[in-house]
Amino acid sequence: NPGNRKQVSHIAIKDQFPRLPEGVILMDTPGEGSFNQHHDDLLFKYLPVADAAVFLITANSPVTESELAFLQKVIKCDAQKIFFAINQADRVDEEELNDAIEHNLNALSKSGIPVGKIYPISAKMALEGDWIASGMNNLFNDIDNYLAKEKYRVPRLRFLNKGFCGKAFSKS
Repeated sequence: NPGNRKQVSHIAIKDQFPRLPEGVILMDTPGEGSFNQHHDDLLFKYLPVADAAVFLITANSPVTESELAFLQKVIKCDAQKIFFAINQADRVDEEELNDAIEHNLNALSKSGIPVGKIYPISAKMALEGDWIASGMNNLFNDIDNYLAKEKYRVPRLRFLNKGFCGKAFSKS
């Protein structure tokens, strides 16, 4: 569907996902800086109204300059709702993983992006059913805690972010 000439806005796949409370919707958006403008438009449409977001980094690829620039815009809206995860933690040894986490924490910090933690995860292990070893349990527990703690603030921010953050994310 080059150039989204079929005008696809989204594809919905319904399935059971372990450890997700009822009513939680996961949305996988294209990454920032896509060659296709409609991918960026989709990301900028949904991110301001999300209750929480997971920013995914790959264990063998550091965060890029364009991602850092994007994140600088995001933190102006609500930095607390962003959780950072480094995927494919099972594909590198412990030293490489620790180096990747430290490198990305430093790059984020130097760009003024406050990050308390980067969660090492393996989406492959989670899909194979090894939820604990995948690292997803730690990530989802912290997201659950955030949403429970902020249950009154999150809907208010989502409403406010529709205007302000939409402007902050504009491509101008």
